[in-house]
Amino acid sequence: DILDQMYGINLLANDGDASASDTVVKPTLVSTGISGTAHPDPIYKIKLNGVTAFCGSQGKHCRSYYTYKTGEGQYKKMNGPIGYIINNYKDSHTNMGTAMGQITIWAMQKHFSTKSQIFKFVLQCYDNQYRSGAMTYTQLASITDSVIFYINRANANPMPYYIYYTDAQNAQVLFTADKVKGSTI
Repeated sequence: DILDQMYGINLLANDGDASASDTVVKPTLVSTGISGTAHPDPIYKIKLNGVTAFCGSQGKHCRSYYTYKTGEGQYKKMNGPIGYIINNYKDSHTNMGTAMGQITIWAMQKHFSTKSQIFKFVLQCYDNQYRSGAMTYTQLASITDSVIFYINRANANPMPYYIYYTDAQNAQVLFTADKVKGSTI
């Protein structure tokens, strides 16, 4: 259950009832080109009807043909540290910014408690770039410090966010800072 995977969240509302109309949206995906052993696909810049989304299920997939449910009662509104991270990275226009936001969310979900655990995870996420020489150890250490900074800020400043689901198998849930409007099936 995704709620067991998330860190420090409180359910705010179920925003409607399960009998509401079925509205959906398909994600748009643009590869950041950043990948490693911690994730089977590259980290994507994800949009749901123009709203920036982040993966809430590391290791699972997101495909442009998946349909995410946006009808009342088919998504959740939450409040927690992940909301802070999403709100701080949602307007990033760079591949690095998108990847940093995504990696910070995953690191928070994993409940890492030491700098060495976070560094090891950052290295796994950027493994392909590091091995090819496109990233240095110093850059990875700087990213690690940023991840730690944002996790600490997020824990002190929880914010609202939304969780969207799909029925596709082995699919990730998606987190957004803003409510997503879908269309009828």
